[in-house]
Amino acid sequence: MGGESAMHSLGRHFEWSSRIYFTAMVSFWWFYTLLLLTWSLWVDSRIDQQHYVPGQIPQTGMTPMKPSTLAMVVAGMHLMIFSWLLYHAWNAEDRMGVGIIAGTMLVLIIAAFFNTRSRTGADVGRTLGRHLVVAAGIILVLLILRADVWVASWYGVSVAEAHRLQPMWIVPVLSLALLIWGVVVAVALTKSKPRQPE
Repeated sequence: MGGESAMHSLGRHFEWSSRIYFTAMVSFWWFYTLLLLTWSLWVDSRIDQQHYVPGQIPQTGMTPMKPSTLAMVVAGMHLMIFSWLLYHAWNAEDRMGVGIIAGTMLVLIIAAFFNTRSRTGADVGRTLGRHLVVAAGIILVLLILRADVWVASWYGVSVAEAHRLQPMWIVPVLSLALLIWGVVVAVALTKSKPRQPE
């Protein structure tokens, strides 16, 4: 949110046109998501390697998290990554979008909880990392489907007029670029991992 506020200030200072401001803001969030995705993939890769000793089977923690602790971790993680999306949908008065986002987030929270409740140590981090990647993909789909509705609401125009006023094509194009980047980083990190014993 601090970065978004900085973009607002830059837009006012340099007197950006509506189209330039829109493009800059979308590009900012794309770059932020790119950094977050890259960091998440790197952390997941580091968790895999952290306790690896050649010739030994990696060890994990002995006891799973308490269900209440795990529930808070899982819910907190999903709230962190979906809160900005809910914020924008709510501000755009897109009640259908808010419902879709909240429902999707709830399903992901439940799935992540049940997929991690019996796991221990690094297995929890790996599983949550995979859920984070899935959540990022879902966020991209939601952005592609709802961004024009939000822009139309913010400008008080129809969706068709929003497409005429703003370069809406930038959202799916940058989303595709982000998807390609994520695949490239994941493949590169996988190739750099040492082979673990069977």
